[in-house]
This record gives sequence, C-alpha cells and structure tokens, in this order.
Amino acid sequence: SEIVSTVLADLEPTARSKQLRFAVTQPQEPIRLNTDPNRLSQAIVNIVANAIRFSPIGGIITINMELSANQAVIRIDDQGPGIPEEFRDKLFTRFSRVAGDHAPGTPQGTGLGLFISQNILHELSGGIQLDSQYKSGARFIIRLPNIPEFQRKRPVARYASAVARSGFSTKRKTDDAPPGSRVPRSK
Repeated sequence: SEIVSTVLADLEPTARSKQLRFAVTQPQEPIRLNTDPNRLSQAIVNIVANAIRFSPIGGIITINMELSANQAVIRIDDQGPGIPEEFRDKLFTRFSRVAGDHAPGTPQGTGLGLFISQNILHELSGGIQLDSQYKSGARFIIRLPNIPEFQRKRPVARYASAVARSGFSTKRKTDDAPPGSRVPRSK
C-alpha cells in the first residue's frame, strides 16, 4: 500500500489538473509483498496514468486494495468510456491503443503502457486483467503473490539488499544492454 500511496502522490498534480480525485480503500492489515517496488510502481503508474487520461473532468479514480490468503489484489477503476469489446483481445499488445476515446486536449499515448505493465507484473509473478463485467469505465485488476502469514513473522529481505548482495545491478552499463537487463557491476 505504500507503493500505491507514493504513485498516487506523484500523479496527484496531473489528476488535479483535470479536477479528478482518487478514492482509495485498503485493508487494515498491511499488504506485504516480496517484490521490486520500483518495477511495481512503474506498472501501477502506467495504469493510473491511463485512468487519468481517459477519465472525464471532475471524475473519480477508485483504487481498491485487498488481501486474500495467497495474493494481494489491486483494482483500479476509472469513469472513462471503457474498452470497446472488439479491442479487448489486443489490449495488452505492443503499440495498441484505442483511438479517439480519450478526453479532449489529452495527448494520446504510445500504446506501450499496458504492454509494459503486463510484462512487469509477469516478471513479479503476478498478472493484470481487464474486468470485462465492469460497465462504468475501465477496471484493471492486478494480482500479486502475498507473503504467507507464517513468513510474515520472520523478517523479509528487501529487494534492493538482495540485489546488492548478488553483485548485479539493474542499471544499464552500456547502450547495447536491453532495458531492464542485469549486467555484472564493475569493481
């Protein structure tokens, strides 16, 4: 939930420029994920930025976080035009975008955000889907493995310290390295 709060704080000025507000619900118990917070943030930013782009002026973007026995679930709802049924099978493919349905004066995206978010979430052992039953805009559902209760009682190593111990960096060292590749650190 800290990750979502940080993302929303970062995107709040953009939402405010369209007079949008965020309605957030979260469980009493903290959601604990053994994940890369930067990558998860990137995936959530893409989805919430789309919700901002497609929402009408003065709308509400709802973020609902839930905890189940084995997964954390984040639902992001907007009040935009929704996703046309004929476009849904292409939704998570590279460079796919719904033309003409975003709010006037809002720049159209590149069609990479949902593709990137889906790939990130798969890397994090999670997933994303469009809720096709939601009819008041678009609802995206993110699912990530939750740290089981018995493991919560033990300290969980943070991703950054695990990377530091590994001797690898997630930063690119050369222009030849693909984005997100891990190359050995130079000593």
